[in-house]
This record gives sequence, structure tokens and C-alpha cells, in this order.
Amino acid sequence: MAKRNRNLKKIGRNDSCPCGSGRKYKHCCLSKNLNLSSKKPLPELDLLKEEFRKYSPSELIPMLSGLQILPENQSHTIRLEMAIQIACSLQSEGELSIDPIHLRDILNKYLPTDGDIGILEDPPESLFTENIVVYGGNYVIYPGVTEETYILSALLESIHLSESDFPIDFILAVWPSALSLLILSNEIAKRAGHFRNMTSPDTWRTDIVSTDESQIQKLTSSVVFTKKEVDELLIKHGLTNESLTPFKIPAGDYVFANPSVTNNPLILRPLVEIEDKIVVTHPGSIVSCLRHFIWVAAYRYNAVKVLAEKYKNVLWKNAQEYFRLMHFKPLNIDLPSLKDNLPIKEQVFRIDSDKLVYVQLTVDNGDGYSAEDPYEEWKPAVLSQDIFSRDKLINQYLKKINNFLNNDIFVIKIFGRIGRPAQIAIHSQGNQTLPISIEDLEVVSKLGDLDSLALWKYARAEKKYNFSPFSTFLDKFSLYYEHNHSFYLDDRKKPTHLYLLPGYGLNLKIKVKHMWDKHASLTSSSDNFIVVVRRYLESNIPIYVPEYSFGRFSYQLIEGYLQPIWVGPTLEITKCFPKLNKTNLEFTETFSYWLWQLTPGLKEHLSPLGRTPITIIFSFGEPEKWVNIKKSKINTDSSSLSFNWKVSDSSIKFTIPIEIEPFLQRHDNLGERLMLESLMQTFGKLLESKNLHNTLDIAEIKRFLDIHAPFGNKKKIFTVDTSYSVRLDDRYVPMVRKLQKHDVQEQMDELVNELDKQKYPVGKVIESKIEKEKLCEKIVDIYYARLKSIIHMYSWESLIKRFITYNEALSHYKALKDLTTATTIECFTGVPLKVAEELEETQVITSTALSLRTLIEIVSAEPPKGNKELSVADFDMLLAITDRLINWSMISDHIHTKIIDHELSILESGRIGVDKEAFDKVYNPFMKNKILEHLEHSISSFKSNFILNQEEKTDIDPIYEAAFKAEFGLSLSQIIDFYHFLMDIGFEQEVAAPSLHLSDMKLKLKEILMWDDETIEQAIELFSQFPRKKWEKPPAGFEYNDIWPWKYNRRLSYIRRPLVIGPKVEENPLVFWGPCHVEEACINLIGLVRTGRYHINENTPEGMKSLIGTIINEKGKRFRQKVEQWFIDNTSCKVDHEVPIKPGKKLNAEIDLGDIDVLVIDEKSKRILLVECKDLNYGRNPQEIANEIERLIGDNEEDNSWTKKHIKRHEWVKANVDVLIRAYGLKNELFLVDSLFIVSNEIPAPYIRAMPLPFIAYSQLVRNGLSSLDEILSMQES
Repeated sequence: MAKRNRNLKKIGRNDSCPCGSGRKYKHCCLSKNLNLSSKKPLPELDLLKEEFRKYSPSELIPMLSGLQILPENQSHTIRLEMAIQIACSLQSEGELSIDPIHLRDILNKYLPTDGDIGILEDPPESLFTENIVVYGGNYVIYPGVTEETYILSALLESIHLSESDFPIDFILAVWPSALSLLILSNEIAKRAGHFRNMTSPDTWRTDIVSTDESQIQKLTSSVVFTKKEVDELLIKHGLTNESLTPFKIPAGDYVFANPSVTNNPLILRPLVEIEDKIVVTHPGSIVSCLRHFIWVAAYRYNAVKVLAEKYKNVLWKNAQEYFRLMHFKPLNIDLPSLKDNLPIKEQVFRIDSDKLVYVQLTVDNGDGYSAEDPYEEWKPAVLSQDIFSRDKLINQYLKKINNFLNNDIFVIKIFGRIGRPAQIAIHSQGNQTLPISIEDLEVVSKLGDLDSLALWKYARAEKKYNFSPFSTFLDKFSLYYEHNHSFYLDDRKKPTHLYLLPGYGLNLKIKVKHMWDKHASLTSSSDNFIVVVRRYLESNIPIYVPEYSFGRFSYQLIEGYLQPIWVGPTLEITKCFPKLNKTNLEFTETFSYWLWQLTPGLKEHLSPLGRTPITIIFSFGEPEKWVNIKKSKINTDSSSLSFNWKVSDSSIKFTIPIEIEPFLQRHDNLGERLMLESLMQTFGKLLESKNLHNTLDIAEIKRFLDIHAPFGNKKKIFTVDTSYSVRLDDRYVPMVRKLQKHDVQEQMDELVNELDKQKYPVGKVIESKIEKEKLCEKIVDIYYARLKSIIHMYSWESLIKRFITYNEALSHYKALKDLTTATTIECFTGVPLKVAEELEETQVITSTALSLRTLIEIVSAEPPKGNKELSVADFDMLLAITDRLINWSMISDHIHTKIIDHELSILESGRIGVDKEAFDKVYNPFMKNKILEHLEHSISSFKSNFILNQEEKTDIDPIYEAAFKAEFGLSLSQIIDFYHFLMDIGFEQEVAAPSLHLSDMKLKLKEILMWDDETIEQAIELFSQFPRKKWEKPPAGFEYNDIWPWKYNRRLSYIRRPLVIGPKVEENPLVFWGPCHVEEACINLIGLVRTGRYHINENTPEGMKSLIGTIINEKGKRFRQKVEQWFIDNTSCKVDHEVPIKPGKKLNAEIDLGDIDVLVIDEKSKRILLVECKDLNYGRNPQEIANEIERLIGDNEEDNSWTKKHIKRHEWVKANVDVLIRAYGLKNELFLVDSLFIVSNEIPAPYIRAMPLPFIAYSQLVRNGLSSLDEILSMQES
């Protein structure tokens, strides 16, 4: 061995090799610099060997092997491998026994973390355990620190799917050995109590870990097999011990004479024979050992070309599925012919209206594979040149046919490994190119929240930064994903060089493995397996679907019983009635859900049926009637319901009668309980068919249904008549597109460069209020200029059609969510989890909706004259710019109204620093309670979503009719008729954004509503967005507050004016609208009036003023009565209301101090509570919040705010408590006087400003009861 350079810097295996080759150290000079196979080993290894000589190898080897399957040691593989090699090299038995703790100390002494061996260890890039599916069976394996599980799985699948294409000798050599090794691995996991997809703690660069003696003994016993145990284990599967011969090696064999990091014999032969025992010394090498064995066998039996081709096909099939999950659309483009020898697959996809993706999969073809070294590098120089030529040809070809798109072609280069390292040059051909491994592609595709543009956007971001040379795609993507789709670790400084440790992306792998939980399950027979994945990715619900059916309709599997239970519709229903596919899915999901819920009660009853799978196949009685379900009158008599079923073997055929529909249309789950009751009876018949005791009598069924499916809102099936709520109709509506994190982050970059550098130098902190407002104004101008500079390139029709379409999707999404919130809480999350979900979701949806409506208003006011069509990526960018514009406008208003004094600074990163703490401190607690209040309201009002008697039509109050006529020139009934007209004719066009020429719309109005021309003109004028010179300038008769989108209750808002009139009004323009939004606009306008929120001013007609005043007074009165009743129902106190404090009254004051809304006297605790009740609409923007604060507390002593008025009443009562005692006939004792404001809903003011009196929302009072009062009053006293 050459003399080792002791001054050589310690280098990790994944670090760049110091020789300058550009390769990883472990694939380059590791074996030269650390030649542990030399005849002169490192001194510390000699010392360790001497220490080991004291102990028995038959005890030492198993214990060292057991330490390898301790999760805490996953990062310590190289040191433990070296120790096992040394132990296996011993020729004689020592006399001493060794305990695990002493062994640990010896290992850490001679193989320290920072020693020559320890420094070579990498953090793991895989889970501690994973699962391999072979022949349908599940086998738990230990991948160690390598990433070869995917490779082995694909190799085995390649052979399994095409056995007849391989030489028989190859099959006979591979299958027995592969299965035998996997069986051993699975048995080790079973003995150790390990299961699939376990993770290990982060112990990289720490000492080797041991644990208590009993645990180590268990792990040691797990890896040791007597030869008899091996025989018994394998014979169950029709295998023999001979199949393991290629992987055995006797302890003390000469191959262990010179321990080696780079040439460890246990990598290829992990089974060590000690006397009559077999020790699996390195469970983590079984995967790499087996994939190597397969390739060597392929060479031996002349099967390399077949294996390489089949392997390539499996990887390509997988890649196509991954792209499907990310919504890539394959195009039928005939590419130029491929050379026969090129080991690639390729396809062109569309990811946007103007973006093509060329995907190329290159797979290691096994050429020149080394039988001796499983990690010998593949250097296909000729292949690299051939691929370069192919790329050049494809690039020219696509650009030639790419006339209708932009010139950019996004190239994704996938590499499929076979386990050995490889070097293939990548040439971008001037295109944006993303290299990615097939394993990493699987991970990102299965995250569940990435769409077709995600990788394109990532590639754009990644090319701006420098990374450590051997950061993998997944390492970099993980950083990007975790930081809101950006490489900024924080806003202060722009990253220049990002150094990522190997394995940084492991968290994403773990997330995906746990989300999908891929494994095999039995289907209809005892030997027919299918690969399944979770139906609900973000939960641990044990409902699964076949792997390649995810996102499509399929049968579903329920686990948790002794046997698998499968549910799905009959083949006849799916083929003959395709219109019932959504209904099929809904019922499949319903049965699956309830079978999961019933597991605790039903499992014991079904256990006697054994492990044979049960299949429930349902159909619909009179299926043609199920196609067009009509809303039915409520039904409570179930006596006529008749469910038909047939039991054969382990299959149940279950027919659902059409008569169940009225029960399913109810707000409660009665219909589902009736179906379940009948299904449970069929399980009883199944027991009887097997000559087993039927324990499922009707009393028992009702008992556990009442426990696990109690009568109430917990339901899965919704039957909605969309003629009564068009927003719930999903026809013609695309998937909702929310504000994209990547685009928001991108719009924050380099903002400083557009400011005056002298006025705003880097590092400057903006101090004064005026300066802050000026900076905000400048930033808003920048974003608005950006917006206008982009919008002008597009066609007005392209923009408005796309914007309205996306707004329709959002409107539908919100309506469906509102409808299902209560049942989602009941069925899945519970209220606390739902609050956490909604906290983030609400902000995203609100920002998306506001930005989208603003874009519609801007484009309506200033129609662009360009000819460019809007792509999805462009839409994302415009939405993000608008979001930033609104965000900075809100910040400006926060500062202007003194609600939040944001700290602003000019950051080195090129971004503007905003102190988020001040805002989050206010926003998060308020929104958490506001969302909680909303969810509670959704639950309590759930029943009202179901119209049970649609024949009834409520007459409109004449007062409303008159008030609307005075305000709008149209009565309320005319306005409603107009809105319904728009919805009806909109759906006739079968598009999300219907349109008509203005003259055609007027004709239809005249024809359908029989209106005169004046009324038609009035309605169109009232509810339309018209072009004008500048969006930012209000037209005559309007104010700036009618324009700014962050204001509420605006007369020029899209929610108030849902029709968009195109340019050139004098030339009969097109008119666009969205039916869902029209309904939302109708609800909004009527809601504003009915809640008293409608904005009135000096120009408002008296009729509307009077109506709004009456509504506000009535609402206040009803709320006061509700509060009073709560105290009556929940306390034993004396309660009175509207108690005046004024001259001549029983609380006789010298001046009129107003009324006490609710007076509560607790004689027992000697407390008097003065309650002020305020029915308020909460402030939704800074100005409204400022007004809210002003009304509540005021800014100076002269202000006659609500709290100051109440404090005067409080002080009077406190000073004249004896008057109150006499007035209410109380004992003349000392009473404590408290005051309290109870508001009708959560409002932001008390979260922003300290209030002089205690405040509580009525929802909190109801939720927490008297304890909330005690808490808030005691806080006030302290």
C-alpha cells in the first residue's frame, strides 16, 4: 500500500474528488487513497482485530449483524461492515462473552465517527425499511444507505411480466434465489418487529448506537437462522436451501483476510455460515446483492438484451404514469425513427397551450457489466455521442413543427440506472433541460400538489443558482419545495452558492412512501395479488385503490379486517351506463368509508370467514332512473325499501333500489344507515353460507351502527339539485387554479432594482409613516406597470374568457366546500384539524379570488388590443403580480390607518423586507378564531343547505321590493329574474364563460322576461363592467373606493357587476359572464342588504336608507335577545334587559346615560355584570377595521365611542350600586360590578388594540360557556 497522506483533508464519499475529475470521491480515488485491501491495514483495524480475538465469532458476528438493523445505526453502515469483516476473518474462537454496551464502546474507540472509516459514511438516502412487491407478495427489505430498491423492484417486475421471453435457465436461476433472499429479509423484519416504510433518526456523524440487552438479543436472534429454520421457511414457498448457495460464505474464509471499504465480500454474499447456522450479516446489502446477481445471471444465460429491453419498458411505463399524475398531456407526434441500438424511450407532451415537453428516458443497457464489481462505472462514450445527435435531430424537428408555439422546448432527461454509476453527457441544445432520475421523478409526481408546470417552473428557478457539485435533483427540489417554491432561505440575502448534504431530499421520499403506502393485497382468490396505494393520501385511512387506477374510477380495498374487503360496481353498470360513473364512484367511496368506520364493531363478526378476500359488488335497481335523479319530498317510512342481494363463495352482489334516493337526499345519514343495515345482513348470510354461526342479528347490527355510524350529519352521499344552486354544478367548469407559490416568489425578486437607488439604498430601514406610505405607493405603481406592460400583448377576448372561466371554477370550488364542510369535519378531520387546514387554505383562496376579480375589472376597464393567447403560465404570472399589487396596497392601508406599523427595509437580496411578526401576531389568532366560528356555523346550519320542499316559494317583502326599486330602478324580484335569466341562458351554451352579442342579449331579455327597452337598458347598465379610459380613475358618479379591489362593498366591483361588456360598445360588442359568479353576485347583493352591510350615503334614496336602518335595529335587537336568553338558560342569575340609566327611571341618574343591554345579577357570588351587546359585521380591510376601532374606542377623549359610553354607565353603577340593589330587591351586601362587551361574531379590533373593557365573541361564549366569562373577567381584573 502506498504511504497514506496524513495531511489529506478528510473527504466524504459523496464529495467532489480532489483529483479534479468532476466525479464523486467514492467513484474515483477512494480506493487509491484508502486502499484497505492492502496487506498492511490501518493500525486501528489491527487493534480492533486484536480486541475481537478475545471473543467468540459465533457470538460476535450475530451481534454486530443485529446492530445493523437498529434504526439508529443506519448512518453507521460502513463502520459496522468493516467490523463484521474483521470478525468474520477470525480463525479461532475466543473465550469471552461480550455484552452489547461493551461492544459499542469497543467499536466507537477503534472506529470513531471522525476516523478514516467513519468520515466516509453518508447520511442515508433511503428509508430504514421499504417494501418490495414480487409475485404479489410483500417483502420488507433494509435498503441501507443505497437507493437500489426501485431498481430491484423494476428488474423483478421486468422478469415477472415477460417470463416467457427469457431463457428458461435464466428464470430457473433467478427466481428461486431472488425469492429466497427476499423471504429471509422479510422474516428478519418480522422477528425484529419491523414493518414497511420505517424511518431512522438522524444520527449521521455520531457514535455507533447500542441499546438494552433484551432489545439487542431480539435483533441478534432476528438475523440468525439454523439451517433447519431456513429449510422450513423456504419449503413453504416451494424453495430449497440450494437457492441461497450463491450468497453464502463461511466465517473465517480467506476473502476476509484483508477488510475493505471498496471491495467488501459481504456486499455480494451477505449470508455467513457459522457451524449449523446462517447469519445474515448485512441485511442492507440484500437489495444490491440481488440486483447484481440478476445481471450476472443475465450474462451467464445470454439474457442481457432481453432484460435490458424489458427493464427499459417497465421504467417507461412508470414514467408515463408519473407524468399522468402531474397532468402532462401526451401528444401523438411521430418523431424521427430511432437507431436500433439506442437504449432510450421518448415522447412529446403538452404542459401548456404554448409549451411542449420532450421527454427522453435513457436506460443503462447492462453493456460491459462487471461480474466482480457491482459498482464499476459505465462509460458509454459512443452512446453519449449518439444521444447528442438524437437530441440535435429532435430539437430541429420539433422547432420545425412548432410554429403555433413559442420556440422554447422544455426537455426532461430521465436516467434509469441498474445500480452501477454512469457518465452520460447532457447537451441542452439551447433548450431548458432538466436531468432527473426515474426514482426522483416518482417522488415529485406523487407529492400530490404539483401540476404540469411545476417542473418547468422549478427548472427556471434552479438555473439561477450554483449548487454543490453532487446535489441530486431531489436534494435541490426538496429545498425549493420546502421554501415556498423558491431557493431563498429567507428574504434578507439572495443565495449564491447552495451546499446541500447528500440525502437532503430524503424527507420528500419519506413523505411520499407514507402517503402512498404502496403494497400488495389479495383480490378474489388466495394467490391473486394486486398492487394498491392509499385512496386518501394525506391520512392514515386504510382505504386503497389499485396503483395504476389512482385518480381514476376503480374498485376500492378496505384493510383492517382479518381479510381484505373489496367494493365496486358491477361490470354491466360501468359498461352500459357510463353516465353513472360519478354515482358509481360516490357509492364505492361511501361503502368503503363506512366499512372502515365499522371495523371495530364488524371485524370480530367477520373473523370466522378466515383470510379469503370478500368482494362486494353493487348495482342499481332501475339504473336508467339513477341517471337523472330528481329532488324528492322527504321520506321517513323505510318499510317499503327492498334491497336485493346474492351471496356466492366470498362474493356479495348487492342491489340498491331507486326508492332509497329520497332518504339519501336528506341532510342526515338515514339513507346511508339503511343501506349499511341491509349490507350487514348480507354479511350474516355470507356467514350462514359457510355453515358458520350468524352473529349479525338485527339487534347487534343496530347496536354497532349506533356506535360507529350514529344518526346525524356524518354522511358521504350528496344529492344536489343544481337548478337551485348552479354553483354546485360542475359541468363545463375546469379544475380550480389557485395562486401559485413559485410565481408569487418570483414577483418578489429584484424589486429593489426598480427603485431609486439613491433614495432607497440597500440596508435602509424606512422610519417615518410618510416615507413608508410613499414606498408602498411606489411598489404598487411598479406592480401595476408590470401588469399593464404584459396585459397589452393579449387579446381581450382570450383574457376575459380565461379569467371568467377560472373564476367560475373558484366559485364552484367555494360553494362545494361550503356545502361539504360540516360532513368533512364529521367524517374525517374533527374541528381542530380542520381549523389548521383552513388557516392556510383560506388565505390562498381569498387571495386568489381577489386577484382574479381584480384582473377581470382591469381588463374590462381597459380592454387590450393584442393578439397573444393566454397560457396557464401567463395566467399564473398575472395572478401573482396582481396579488403583490393588492398585498402592498393593503400594507399601505395598514400603515395609513395605523392598524399595523409594518417595519420596511431595503434588503441585500433585492427584495423589500416586511416585518411579518407584527402582522402574524394579529392575523393568526383572529383568523384561527374566525375560522373556528365559521366551521361551527357550518355544522349548526348544515340542515339549511337541503331544500326539502321546493314547491314552496317565499313571497318577497314589499318593503324590499320598494327599497330596491328606489335604489336601483329595478325591484328585487326583477333583479332576481335578471340573474336567473343569465344563469339559464349561460348553461345553454355549455361553456364556463358564455357570451352573446349585446343586441342578442337584449332580444332574449325581451323574449324571455318580456321587459321593455328601458328596463333592459337599466339592468344592463346596472350590472355591467364597461370599458373606460383608465381603470385607476373612477368614472363620473363614482369614488376611488369603488375601484380599489382591497376595499369592500364597491359599486364597480365584479361581484356587483357580473356582466363584462367588450370594447367598441357602439358596434354591438360581445358580452361575457359566468353563471356561477352570477349566482354568487345575486347572493352577495341580497346578503349585503339583509345583513345591513349595504353601503349608504347622502345620495341613497330614503326607502333603502329606511330599510337598512330597520334591518340594523332589528338585528341588534335579536342579538340582544339571544344573549339575554343565553344567560337565562345557562345561569341561575337574575337577568334583565334594556335597563335605562336616566332621570325618572329605577336607575335614576341626573343625565341620560343610555341603556344597559343585558343586566346579569349573580346573588350567590355577589357580582353584577353589565353586558353591552353589539351586532357587528367584522372589518374585512384596513379601512373597515380602522372604522371598527374608531367606533369601539375612539382616538381621543372627546370621542363618544361605544366603550366610552359604556364606561360612563359602568362608573355610575359602581358609584350607585345601592340604587341598583334597592331597585332589584337585593340584600344590602357588597356587590362587585363588572362590564363586558359581547359581539355577534369575531371581529379583528380586539386583536389589534387593547380594549378598555373585556370583549368576547358570542361564538366563544357558546363554545366555552361560563368558564370563558370567568377567564376574561379575571384577566381584566388583573
